[in-house]
Amino acid sequence: MVQFAPFLDASSSDWRLTWLGGRERLPDMAWENNECRSLVELAEPGKVANYSGTSGQFSRFPENEFPGNPGVTEALAGVVLDHVPAWEEARVQSFLIWLRRGGTLHVYRQVDGAWLKFRGALAVLNEPEMQRLENGSIQRHDKRLNDLTKQEAAALKQTPPMAQGQSRGRYEALRLMAAQMPFTMLAVSLGGD
Repeated sequence: MVQFAPFLDASSSDWRLTWLGGRERLPDMAWENNECRSLVELAEPGKVANYSGTSGQFSRFPENEFPGNPGVTEALAGVVLDHVPAWEEARVQSFLIWLRRGGTLHVYRQVDGAWLKFRGALAVLNEPEMQRLENGSIQRHDKRLNDLTKQEAAALKQTPPMAQGQSRGRYEALRLMAAQMPFTMLAVSLGGD
């Protein structure tokens, strides 16, 4: 799987994504003026559509698609976890960078009621007294995710809007991503034709 995630903001009102030499043309997409940051529940890949054992209150995102590039996590406000993700090192590091830069991690007890036991570089999250990791916040909820009430979920979903000017380095990021994918021909048009 190849992930390519250009950062778009309000100044990117007219853009198009085209695979050069591809058989299918992707539809043009317009900026929807959505400047809200997201709170997502990370789920095991085979369980994204299955809410058994979870609250069903949050948008679910497959953990194996968490970006390996922390530069594309600016629109992510918070992550809800009730299990330890099965990540390779690039995703672990990207997640920790996101958290240290100001992300919020909501940790719930596992379905069996036990606390999560992170391993490797994520073991820093095991400290029960830890509430901050640099600019990030770690909130431990002493309950299972499927015991979360709708009111509690609604309170967690109140996320701050993205700060203005977060598109810094957008063109540089695109240039760097393109340099890392020499065999993929991808064109992104920002602005007119």
